[in-house]
Amino acid sequence: VTVNSDDPAFFGGYVLAIFQQLARHLNMTRDQAARLAANSLTASFQDTPSLNRSLSMLQSYLASVDAAVM
Repeated sequence: VTVNSDDPAFFGGYVLAIFQQLARHLNMTRDQAARLAANSLTASFQDTPSLNRSLSMLQSYLASVDAAVM
């Protein structure tokens, strides 16, 4: 499963807002949000080096958020 937006300026479907709605209305957990973000990156049309950088950036961000909470 992925979370995406298609022409957010026209349809109003910005990715952050969609994640917030999922968290609010479906009680999505942080781990589920992280998995959805990784799934979206993996399903994108990035070449392998770019995908690996994107996934690494996601992991670094998640680690920094975890460190800030502790």
